[in-house]
Amino acid sequence: MRLFVLLAVVTAAIAEDTYVIITPTDIRPGVALSINVNILKASSDVSVQAQLTRSTDKVPIGTAHGTFQQGTPKLLEVQVPDNLHSGGYEIEVTGSGGLLFTNKTDLTYQSKGISIFIQTDKAMYKPGQTVHFRAFAMYPNLTVIDSPMDIEIYDPNTNKIKQWLQVRDASGVLTNFMIMDTQPVLGDWKIKIITHGRSEEKVFTVAHYVLPKFEVSIEVPSFGLASDTTLQGTVKATYTYGKPVKGTVKLRARLDYWYRPWQYNGSEPMVELSLNLDGESKFTLPLSNFMINNRNYITSGRTLKVEANVTESLTHITLSGKDSVKFYAHAEKIEFLQSNPNTFKPGLPYTAYMRVARQDDTPVTGAKSSVVVHTTVTYQLPEPSPTPKYYYYPQTKNYAITDRSFTVPDSGVVPIQVDIPDNATSISLRATYGTLSSYKTLSKSYSPSESYIQLFLRSSHLKAGSGANFEIQSTQAVTSLVYQVLSRGVIVGAGTVNGGNKKTVPFSIAVNSKMAPNARIVVYYVKTDGEIVTDSISFDVEGVFNNQVSISFDKTKAQPGDPVNVQVTADPMSVVVEELKSYDTKHKSISPFFFGGGGIGIAARKRRMIWWPYPTYYGGSDASQIFSVKTLNEK
Repeated sequence: MRLFVLLAVVTAAIAEDTYVIITPTDIRPGVALSINVNILKASSDVSVQAQLTRSTDKVPIGTAHGTFQQGTPKLLEVQVPDNLHSGGYEIEVTGSGGLLFTNKTDLTYQSKGISIFIQTDKAMYKPGQTVHFRAFAMYPNLTVIDSPMDIEIYDPNTNKIKQWLQVRDASGVLTNFMIMDTQPVLGDWKIKIITHGRSEEKVFTVAHYVLPKFEVSIEVPSFGLASDTTLQGTVKATYTYGKPVKGTVKLRARLDYWYRPWQYNGSEPMVELSLNLDGESKFTLPLSNFMINNRNYITSGRTLKVEANVTESLTHITLSGKDSVKFYAHAEKIEFLQSNPNTFKPGLPYTAYMRVARQDDTPVTGAKSSVVVHTTVTYQLPEPSPTPKYYYYPQTKNYAITDRSFTVPDSGVVPIQVDIPDNATSISLRATYGTLSSYKTLSKSYSPSESYIQLFLRSSHLKAGSGANFEIQSTQAVTSLVYQVLSRGVIVGAGTVNGGNKKTVPFSIAVNSKMAPNARIVVYYVKTDGEIVTDSISFDVEGVFNNQVSISFDKTKAQPGDPVNVQVTADPMSVVVEELKSYDTKHKSISPFFFGGGGIGIAARKRRMIWWPYPTYYGGSDASQIFSVKTLNEK
């Protein structure tokens, strides 16, 4: 999710009238522009107008009005037309009544206000076959757009072969087909969908092809160790209808790359084996062949490529399968996750996440060691008075904090909290797990007044319709804070928190489907001198859809010709567009259920998404990096 721009910031403490206005940096066709207005001090109610204009000719695009009271932030929403064209835009906000001000800032045009999806029943067709396809468009809130679409189909020579204009369906999902000629132009064809001023294309291939009669696969370990002396695996060959293949196997293993060593005149090292096959055959490859001049070329980081050529005994057809194994020095690894912030706030706890896993990213099983965190603090020495002639400033010293030990849970993810001393200017973390180590260096966040807040999420497994509990820890007592929640490119919530002149402030917000699947909350307060003290984290929310849809089958496996019962459930008055496809995982080059456009490939996912139960902290060297601040003084 992109950062937001601070449109106007409070002036110096001597000013009687102050305000804060926050708006997104991006503008998208058909997506309302949410503006957060916070009047900090005014003589009476303030009438605020936000006007979106084109930068070149100042033509108004959209306007919103609202009346705001001191200390009560609210949202203004400027409606953005669907047909907004590329160009420069700016938002101007003016206040009248109890506070007079005018401010404006530039916005970045983003063309993607909607997502268009195109689906074909296959990725590859033969001449004379029928191309079935369907298309639909969605807003960022996942509602289907019920608008006319233009459909165009082009051959590889960019000739327009078919066209449907202003086609629409009550469900919002268009379904159509085209019968391919028996002698078409072979190559990559494309379907083009145009709606709401946007277009997306989906490519499909027309070619003469023959399905392979059987498939060859190799099963090898997910990783190897540099100390291994052998590599074991299995070669499998099955016909497309599931029966085992009988024949012979020629197996070859070689390094991913090879450079001939000095004064070595031999050939490239490899291992070759010949095996008989009846559906499958197990093998053991000796790795001693990769020892040259007393040097083992199977070292940590190297990859061994394994290829099996299977020749069927009846037809003598030969097909091949490939796989590879990467080798490591250790079976396990420890690492700081990249989502950890690189800065800390003195006097407040810093939270990092360590991961302990096997080299293939699976959890470590069995007895596990503890993660021990060693923390070194660097602090700055005061400048001596008088200053010596040869003195280099600043000078620093280091000291260690007491080591802490953490138990590794089954997930392998270890939350680590470090209490940062007030005098710290940098922090060095070293985490050890047995003989393994991982390092991370942290720098100090900047605040002119050394004022900081830290935001914590105290709830877990958030769902739409539930509440989220947060806690703010501050280095200074705060009387009031402002928060806003961002998701899918818009502000979906805002409010104030009574600080009670305390340093630890708990508060909660209501979670709704607009915040799913991920939202970011920004909390800030403004000091009397105009400095903004802020922090931000993101969190996952279950329950993306307002309409809960589920599908189930009465069996997990079936033979050709077997009946399969399918049950679809949804909320009342739902329109269900159901289409069942067989997905051949063995022939991915011609697999159906292929989506194009919209930036999401449903069938193309290679691994399941893992639910992340922890918040992501948006650290920064100062408030501007957290808030993406652009400061404009009042006039």
